Amino acid sequence: MKETRFFELLKNLSEKDFRRLGEFLRSPYFNKTQAIVSLYNYLGKLYPYFEKFSLENASQALFGNTKKISKLRSLMSDFVKQLEKFYQQIAIEDNPLYLSNSLLKYYTENNLTSSFQTLQKKIHQIFPKEFNRDENFYYNKMMISLSEFHFKLERNEEKLPDDIEYVSENIDLHFVSTKLNMLHFLYYYKKSNSKSEADLSFSNDIIEYIKSNAKLLKKEEPIIYMKYLVLMTIWRPDEDQFYYELKSFVFSKLENLSLSNSEFFISALMNYTLEKCNEGSKKFQQERFEIYRLTEKNFIFKKLPFVNHIDFQNAISASIGVNNVRFAEQFLFDYKNKLIPEFKKDTISLAKAQILFAKKDYDEALNIINKIDYLNSIFYLKSKILQSKIYYMQKETNSQYYLIDSVKHYLKRNESKLSKSSYQLYWKYFVYLQKMINPNNNTKSKLLDLRFDLERETNIASKEWLLENLPK
Repeated sequence: MKETRFFELLKNLSEKDFRRLGEFLRSPYFNKTQAIVSLYNYLGKLYPYFEKFSLENASQALFGNTKKISKLRSLMSDFVKQLEKFYQQIAIEDNPLYLSNSLLKYYTENNLTSSFQTLQKKIHQIFPKEFNRDENFYYNKMMISLSEFHFKLERNEEKLPDDIEYVSENIDLHFVSTKLNMLHFLYYYKKSNSKSEADLSFSNDIIEYIKSNAKLLKKEEPIIYMKYLVLMTIWRPDEDQFYYELKSFVFSKLENLSLSNSEFFISALMNYTLEKCNEGSKKFQQERFEIYRLTEKNFIFKKLPFVNHIDFQNAISASIGVNNVRFAEQFLFDYKNKLIPEFKKDTISLAKAQILFAKKDYDEALNIINKIDYLNSIFYLKSKILQSKIYYMQKETNSQYYLIDSVKHYLKRNESKLSKSSYQLYWKYFVYLQKMINPNNNTKSKLLDLRFDLERETNIASKEWLLENLPK
């Protein structure tokens, strides 16, 4: 176990950080054990191919004896402790405001007035006025304002410092920002898990706080306001004004948004439109495609280090859903090489099959589907839905019954691995498809009843396709 951590921490080091580690270990302030420096020098000869490391060779190089494995393991354990200190140092150095705040607090506690005032002035000059404010930003702002407050408090004899409201506001903003992030996950978890007892404490208070301060937050704290809009699309999905406001906000602020924030907010828009499509909304079929079109137009996919295979599949589905095969083909061509390697082959195959289906080349689409390896449930279920549509168009009823039966068994076997909403999404699709091909339902009255039920169904895959192909 210790060796696992040893290599895990080493392999995470870039070439630059590995050199910095050497400087760190050679400093007597941080490390007083020469044997650790010797181990570092030995590792330097292997970098970055640490898989060539062997206990026997290292023992021989460091101790002149291949059998001093126990001593080597003890040294490796000490090396890990130094690595952890090094990572701590990097984390601190990468957050200069945290460093300044810690120093400000020290000056306050030790009554170093002149140093405090000099650093305070410097902090306010360098304090970022950035658009993309995260928890670290609000934490630092809160702690700095608290240090300034306590500094004044100790020097005011009769009354509290007059910036007490400012301090309170910074505490509120830190809490709201942090809690908003967690509420997003808690609501999703609660939605997908009927047995969830997720703690949604303060959610109503936060929503009321943001609503009461909406005008100011839009202007001064736009990230918090946008995260509130994301939360509302999850909490109140039937009130689509939150979606439209978020969409307008995001695509008007893309130049200011960091890539990670752009990805987060756009993903929220994609998730919302997908859920609406699963409810059978034709309007949101177009909206869903529009989100992908705008994302591509603004070069977000190009800026990402890789394109997630689920997002890739959804982009193809969204464009085909509005009969824009050209966009799907271009997206496939432009971004197929940005897929994660282990998912690349099957993601491309599924995309090609979707495009061929849209072009009514059913035999070739089926040929590609049959070659897909089902790396996870998503690949399997999406492939089977596409396969079932091909069988339906080709009137392959016997093959269709066999497919539906095998997918139902698959879903039952894997129910515990899927979220409740995902399970129902696919289960309902195959239930309704089975009713559509059942000859006993091929009467006008039964088809009307089936259409009536399907139109009122929610959370069902390819609902619009089912309605379009249900006999009238």
